[in-house]
Amino acid sequence: KSIGICYCGGIGKDGKYIDTRNEAQLEAMTELCQYLHKKYPEATFHGHKEFANKACPCFDVQEWIKTIDLDGTGTIETNQECLCSQCKNTECKNRK
Repeated sequence: KSIGICYCGGIGKDGKYIDTRNEAQLEAMTELCQYLHKKYPEATFHGHKEFANKACPCFDVQEWIKTIDLDGTGTIETNQECLCSQCKNTECKNRK
């Protein structure tokens, strides 16, 4: 059993695969993952490319999931830089 999460984007203007998630997408994806983690605490998060010869998603799900507050406690597992390649927002939740 699995639940698929999709987002629009992932391809740059040059046609190459790139993380194009914007602030709203990151916030929505974070909130959805928090909800799913609360509802299915034993579930794990993976990108399509972990199971198939695909480029999607155009970011490393395993690294990104470590940077969000899955439990909603206000803390994250690691203090990594924001993984959103276009994010310049110093208030971004995904920054350290």
